[in-house]
Amino acid sequence: MKKRILRALSKRQRTPGEISKILGLAPSTVSVHIAELERIGAIERIENGYAKKWKYYRIKPGFDIEKTIRAKEVNVIPLIFMSIVIAAAIGVSAFILMVQHGVPASTTLTIQLTDPPSVPNGTQALFISYSDLQIHTRGSKGWINSNTTGIVNLMSLSNVSEVVGRLRMPINASIDMIRFNITSARILIGGKMYNVNVPNHQLSANVLGNGRLTGKMSILVDIRSKIASTKNTTFVLVTSLKAFTLNNIAANEQVGSTNQLNASVENELNQVMSNRNNRTG
Repeated sequence: MKKRILRALSKRQRTPGEISKILGLAPSTVSVHIAELERIGAIERIENGYAKKWKYYRIKPGFDIEKTIRAKEVNVIPLIFMSIVIAAAIGVSAFILMVQHGVPASTTLTIQLTDPPSVPNGTQALFISYSDLQIHTRGSKGWINSNTTGIVNLMSLSNVSEVVGRLRMPINASIDMIRFNITSARILIGGKMYNVNVPNHQLSANVLGNGRLTGKMSILVDIRSKIASTKNTTFVLVTSLKAFTLNNIAANEQVGSTNQLNASVENELNQVMSNRNNRTG
């Protein structure tokens, strides 16, 4: 801005208002730069009969505009370079401090639900509402809450998984347990909706497989639900839970998105179960 003002004044003396119109700058902006240029001795205010009403400025005699502009343009390069060096040094220092103080990097953990439920004939949908989805890591006294709630149609999860939770977790954290709360359930049979009793609201399970987070990972939760009915059309949700750590089903990570359980997932599940049976056998 100062360079443009100097070049405008190099042609003839001008008022701040004229400079503002020529350069398309706000009068307040022009006033700030004029004051600075006057302070460093680049311009001066002309004393004449109109000085009290109109403030005219000109280049101060002996002031070399082009030399000053060239010098500022050359001097600004090392300043920019120095700023970049300082910024880089601050960034590196911050990273070193993070490492020294044990601030861990993080990765994404998705929790996905699958369930081929056992239901009465004619069932069209089985909805569960869930909340308080939590993860436990080895050596930790507390639980990490994903703060997600939702509704899932279990009938739609045959050979499909649905993302029900998503957390940022520290790298190398080791997951060993999972739990969540089923707040309510409803079943649609023959076009009519019925409430379902849920005797066991809080479900938990040990997480099978290598639970150490070295990158993006998914926990596949198999809820294994069954609907028991009585003669007076009362339905009860009977559940059991299994959970596995998997690396092949994190294509869609947003809560509510679905993933196909393909052959690679089945192979990984078989490997997890085989390793578990070998350890227990």
